[in-house]
Amino acid sequence: RTAGLWFGGLVATLLAVGVASAWLNPNPTGSASASLQFRTEFAATSARMLASAPVGGVGIGQYYPRSHEYMSDELRAYYPYENAHNYFLQAFAELGLLGGALFLSVVATGLRLGWSALRAQPASPALSGLFAGCCGYLLTCVTGHPLLVPEAALPFWAAFGAMAGASPAGGTAPAPWFRKGAAAAATVLGVLLVLALVESRRQPGIPADRGFHDERVADDGTRFRWSTRHAVAWLQGDPGFLTLLVRAPELPGRPRPFIVQLEADGHVLQRTPVPTDRWLQIGAPVPRRPDGARRRIDLRVNQVWTERRDRPGPGVTDDRPLGVMVGYPNLQEVPK
Repeated sequence: RTAGLWFGGLVATLLAVGVASAWLNPNPTGSASASLQFRTEFAATSARMLASAPVGGVGIGQYYPRSHEYMSDELRAYYPYENAHNYFLQAFAELGLLGGALFLSVVATGLRLGWSALRAQPASPALSGLFAGCCGYLLTCVTGHPLLVPEAALPFWAAFGAMAGASPAGGTAPAPWFRKGAAAAATVLGVLLVLALVESRRQPGIPADRGFHDERVADDGTRFRWSTRHAVAWLQGDPGFLTLLVRAPELPGRPRPFIVQLEADGHVLQRTPVPTDRWLQIGAPVPRRPDGARRRIDLRVNQVWTERRDRPGPGVTDDRPLGVMVGYPNLQEVPK
């Protein structure tokens, strides 16, 4: 019980220090507050992914390639694809509530057996080091995903297995605090399962464009929207020739060219530099979608900029990430 209190106090202290650091250093670039904000956005992304497939998850290894479908616009402006920055949330999103609960049960059983071994041999430096190391490593999984890296996962599971295997046969009976914690975790998982099932049964509406800012009109009358690093638009699934007007901003002191990549339903159609002095029409023929669903159009930009940072001036406070000027996609019918 004393060790449990010490461990809980340590975790609470670390959380308090982290929150205080984020509050005292609100600089949005490279600060603790920015890190906390990003991880909050990643947690929301994981929750949306889990709600889309609450029982079985989206599949092992599918979090990264499908993450852009569930990110907010703010997060997508920085990360086209990314992992959850929380291994436990990523496990639940990929495995679902059932698989995630089984994964947690494996971790909880190993820790219980390791604690039993440590109580049976309290003077063993090896067991003390194994138990402390495994607990510390699992704490890093709350803000990162080290177990996704094979070179990091293999040593951990070897140490974790050695710690659990050192327990007496069957281990000791779970402590009352362990049983209460397991019951609380099961209750939370049950509530999440119900909420996720309700969310997953909602009828999806027409998908909305994402990764664009408000509409504007250029000097030549062209209607456009500023993109972020990754923008998504939707079109009907008919066959035809997809075209899109793009134009890069003129930024003093930034010689690096803007490059856009146009995709349709996950297939790359074109990747090209974008001029700053004229509109460039990009596009490619697209076939009919066999399922009749709407076609997803992705536009990826190799860099972003902001008005406040790259075009400073009196009264310029807009710090939103901007990419290139993008006209509205057009699907031209192919002559028969």
